[in-house]
Amino acid sequence: MNDFRLIQEHFSNLNCPNCDSNFSQDGIKLLKKENDFWIVKIFCNTCNTLAGIAIVGIEHLEINGSKKEIKNIELTDNDIKKFSGKPSITTDDVIEAHNFIKNLGSDWMKYLKN
Repeated sequence: MNDFRLIQEHFSNLNCPNCDSNFSQDGIKLLKKENDFWIVKIFCNTCNTLAGIAIVGIEHLEINGSKKEIKNIELTDNDIKKFSGKPSITTDDVIEAHNFIKNLGSDWMKYLKN
């Protein structure tokens, strides 16, 4: 199974924050792929809402010269606590993020923390 199919399966197990329907795999689109970090658009086909953009990292384990997927990364309780209570994302935040992602060059990984 390829990595993008795994990403589609992962997001199709999540619910739309607008209508609470599960995302369908055809609503998960690959926007940009570079090495093991991909930018993915998540769209709800039920309520026709853009649910968000995600930067997804793929982990691999190399065995005898061939790459194998090793796990899906899940949020821990500490991750959830860290993000809960944060202010809601505004329309201006979305526009700013859109413009930032749209203008990323091929060296976009420099913005990620090591």
